[in-house]
Amino acid sequence: MRKTHFKIFVALITAALFTACRPAAEIGELNSSTPKTSSTAFVPLVSTPQPPENASTLPDTIPTGLEVEFWHPWSGKMANLVNKMIEDFNANNQWGIQVQGNSLADEQVLMQHVSQALESSEPLPDLIAAPDFFLVFLSDSGVTLRDQEELMSSSTWGIPAAILERFFPIFLNSARQGNQQIGFPAYRTGNYIFYNRTWAEELGFSQMPENPEEFETQTCAAARANQFGAVRENIGTGGWVYSSDSSAFYSWLKGFGGGANDPAENVSSLLSIGNIESSTFLYELFLPANNCAWLGRQTLPYHYFANRQAIAYSGILEDILIQEQVNEINGMDDDWTVIPYPSISGKPILIVSGISYGITSDNENKSLAAWEFIKWMTTTENQVKIVETTASFPLSASALERLSDYRIEHPAWSDGMVFLPFAEPFPASNEWIIMRDILSDISWQLIQFTTSKDDVPLLWENAEILLQEFADN
Repeated sequence: MRKTHFKIFVALITAALFTACRPAAEIGELNSSTPKTSSTAFVPLVSTPQPPENASTLPDTIPTGLEVEFWHPWSGKMANLVNKMIEDFNANNQWGIQVQGNSLADEQVLMQHVSQALESSEPLPDLIAAPDFFLVFLSDSGVTLRDQEELMSSSTWGIPAAILERFFPIFLNSARQGNQQIGFPAYRTGNYIFYNRTWAEELGFSQMPENPEEFETQTCAAARANQFGAVRENIGTGGWVYSSDSSAFYSWLKGFGGGANDPAENVSSLLSIGNIESSTFLYELFLPANNCAWLGRQTLPYHYFANRQAIAYSGILEDILIQEQVNEINGMDDDWTVIPYPSISGKPILIVSGISYGITSDNENKSLAAWEFIKWMTTTENQVKIVETTASFPLSASALERLSDYRIEHPAWSDGMVFLPFAEPFPASNEWIIMRDILSDISWQLIQFTTSKDDVPLLWENAEILLQEFADN
């Protein structure tokens, strides 16, 4: 096991706990409409991995009364739902398996606990729900994660092909490493731009922005409308609420053909023309002379959006439920939706991320018990419950079909589903652990008054040095 990696990682995670965590706000913690829904059908773009046909060596049964320790990162309503699901499984599974759930508040805290346990040689739980890139990190660092291919294809314990093939391939594939299925999707979300369609139409724009130039034109028009409008408090607002979140920033990078890899070398890299051009675009969008992107005093953008102080902001699927409530509080009746990030090619950019179940137990019986729990948690019925609680993605077409009423009740969420065929995941690599913090830092530096346009390439040169130093350790 590479202890150096764990020491670096623990230090990074500890720092990130104070600088990079996204607050999960309830309505009571915030400072103080129906879009058209496309009928475009979902068509998977990547084939579902086919389990091997090797003869199974799995036991025929599970001993009665096994206990499975389970660590997960969920809190709030999602944690309450997971606790209820655990209770139902414990009470109803035929082997008397008892899952002991342990909520660790969020992804950062969970990763920190796992890393510290490994560094101090303490035992891991039998099952964890963690980000895909972290499962890859653990596997590359010497932690044995159960390859779930054999479990998936087992005639006794597997998932019937007719059910498995309905899971969206983009979610199954992002939990793979090489030829191994080291995780099974548990939870997925997407990064979108929240967009006020009514206001855009009043400003003369009948279509959502499909490229950065159109996005700039629309946000600048909204900024000018507020600058010269009748409401004094709106001066300086109107455009896109600037976000230094690494997920939003990475989405912009992809829109300019950048990202976190060198296509020619197939290695992690940050120094590219696309990354420089995208960050230059954001730098100029934020310039006081343009004010097409702005930074408010409130940490969260919901009220700005509801009060027409922002025509757009960066968010995730789960923000839809919060935005609906804030709109109701503020009396907003504009037609709004979520759209993908624009790109220079015109191709929608939708970056998805999420949590997968990783089996860490080296006991075959406990592995099977954990797998039975995974299958329970990802049944169509339970997928629907999770979506209805959080507004996240359903993991399968079967679940999406059960959500027809939900799509009517939450039209912005329904619009978001239309772009799922364009989805791509974050890099599932060791380096992504540090890349997230690097990207967030660059995004923040872009809007500092001490940063000039000529400094932008230098930011990426320094980022590449830091990334390669991490990769070499």
